[in-house]
Amino acid sequence: MLAMASDGPAAPDPTAAPDPTAADEVLVGLSRLIDQAQDESIAVTSRIVAVIAARNYLEALTRRLVTEAREQGTTWEEVGRLFGTSAVNAKARYGDYNDYGD
Repeated sequence: MLAMASDGPAAPDPTAAPDPTAADEVLVGLSRLIDQAQDESIAVTSRIVAVIAARNYLEALTRRLVTEAREQGTTWEEVGRLFGTSAVNAKARYGDYNDYGD
């Protein structure tokens, strides 16, 4: 059995407020991907990978925000309007396939 050192860093408090710098770090990471995508000194294939990574991040963020909006009472009709599509299309893309409510 391994002994834990008592002078090591303390475990993070799960009840503590989120670290505001965490959001900043995400934005810095996204900004670096954008910079990499625009850097003509980097191989084009690497620039494509940076764009794909940025796009995947933004898609995940969009899904999280749609979920949050739905939890706050936004209807699928409203979500659809934001994306310039119908409620059915918005729910098909961002909704829970197991949820047959509105």
